[in-house]
Amino acid sequence: MSATVNLIKQLGGEMITYTPHGGADLEFLVCVDRDRPTHDAQVTNGQRYSANTRQVLIAKDSEYGVLVIQERLDKIRMKKNLSDADTTLFVVQTVISEDDGFGNGNGAFIVLAQT
Repeated sequence: MSATVNLIKQLGGEMITYTPHGGADLEFLVCVDRDRPTHDAQVTNGQRYSANTRQVLIAKDSEYGVLVIQERLDKIRMKKNLSDADTTLFVVQTVISEDDGFGNGNGAFIVLAQT
């Protein structure tokens, strides 16, 4: 198991369902940043996004994450708010950053997902 996966576990990651475009559902732990603006548009990487976005840390891992992300095609099912009883479908809008872990299998993606 990669150091990134262990870090996500230590940070109290939450289980999500990730659906790669044209692929089967995957379930794994991620860290979700829900501290996003809720009423105005926001700008990330020079692109403008409306409210209802979440920033998600995903391990770059073949078993406990994904190795490839297709922007605007891959989907994430997770709780919009921690207090929600049900999950909400988000679309991965953009990869904010990608780290290859110096080629040692410890990489990660940070993505912006939107409802």
